[in-house]
Amino acid sequence: PIALDEKQFKAIEEIKQGDFVYACGKDLKWTKQKVEFSQGTEVSSMQKYVVLVSYENTFIAVTSDHIFMLSNGQLKAADRLSQTDELISPSGSPIKINSVHIGDYNAGFHHITTKKEIPDTNLN
Repeated sequence: PIALDEKQFKAIEEIKQGDFVYACGKDLKWTKQKVEFSQGTEVSSMQKYVVLVSYENTFIAVTSDHIFMLSNGQLKAADRLSQTDELISPSGSPIKINSVHIGDYNAGFHHITTKKEIPDTNLN
């Protein structure tokens, strides 16, 4: 789910252009940002090179080019993650990666963005 504010969440596929979501840059200062783009694939389509990242007691399935912010502030594409990397929590705490798997996956993916311009080095 995607945070709409500190307490409300919504499935990413339900978020539409013009909605507001909670987002931040590398400074982790969370603010409401307007969604400028929202589009996805069919739920039952075969996706190639899906990356499944297991962390804490959950996992996330993303496209191989999905960008993660690590606990050291570095940005890394999903298909380059390893168990030696640490993700960052919304509050800035490090999160250990349990495993990373790449393969084909029968599901849909949805993408949103809050800006159409390329962000600066601080992700603003």
